[in-house]
Parts: sequence; C-alpha cells; structure tokens
Amino acid sequence: MASEEYESAEILFEIARSEYQNEFNRTSVIDSKVGVTLPIIATYFFLVLQFDSIKEIFFNEFNTENIFSVLWSVLIPLIYLAVIICAGISLIYLFRAIIAQSYHTIGAGYFNDKEKMSQPKKVFSAVMVTFYVEATAYNRSANNRRITMYKRGWSFALISLFLFVCYVVFTH
Repeated sequence: MASEEYESAEILFEIARSEYQNEFNRTSVIDSKVGVTLPIIATYFFLVLQFDSIKEIFFNEFNTENIFSVLWSVLIPLIYLAVIICAGISLIYLFRAIIAQSYHTIGAGYFNDKEKMSQPKKVFSAVMVTFYVEATAYNRSANNRRITMYKRGWSFALISLFLFVCYVVFTH
C-alpha cells in the first residue's frame, strides 16, 4: 500500500470524525429534551388521574331519556378513558426514548499496538474512516429510533391534552 493511494484520507477522516461527534452531541440533545418532557407529561398524567373520581365517572347510571342522553352518558367516560390511555402511552414512549441505548464507540485501545501505530498517517487515517463511518451509522440509527419515540410521546400527549380539554368543556 503506497501512501499516495490515500491522498484524501486525512480530510475524509476529519469529516467522519466530525459526523461521529455530531451524533454524540445529538444524543445529548435528545437526552435533554426527553429529560425535560418526561416529568411534565408524568405530572400531567397524575393530575388527570386525580381530576375527577374515576369510580364516579364509570359507575354513574346512564340517562336513558333518549338516544342522545345514552350516547352522552357513554361518550363522557370514554373520552376520560382515552385521555388517560393516551397520556399513559405518551409516558411509555418517553420512557423508551430515555432508556439507555447502546452506542458504538471508537476504542483507542484497539489501535494501541506497534503495527497499527507504525503506519503512515494517511494509511492510518484511511483505516480509521471505516471505524468512524460504521460507528456513526449505528449511532445515527439509535438516535433516529429515540427521536421517533420522543415524537410519538409528544403526539400522544397532545392528543390526550386535546381530549382532556374536550372532557372539561363537556362536563364542567
């Protein structure tokens, strides 16, 4: 292997290393977002649970005067149940987003031997690019999964909030 074959290896190595670092920074941003969102949604969930007596809502007698009254008597508890379920699903997604994910790291110890360290800088850079590209791809995939869970958690929280507002408007 002549080092002329790897003229751009050092530049590509810097790009790959930068992308690798960007994914680790992205991980921190995701952790921060979920770390702020999770307690807010958990508090909302427990406040909704305590807002009205669940026993009273679900065990009220149906008003059977007309079909509209019967539908209304069924719809109100179902809306409240949907509020709780959506908030619970939101919490599950957010918990899944914050649970420690496995990430690939570049261990310097692997390259700490005489044979690898005696390679010319361009050759070593070319070898390192492969490790950084593979680790970056894996970490990006893990972060994308976490972002998807975070977005789903927020979506269910917003659905729950909308339904809760409807419930409050209809019942109070």
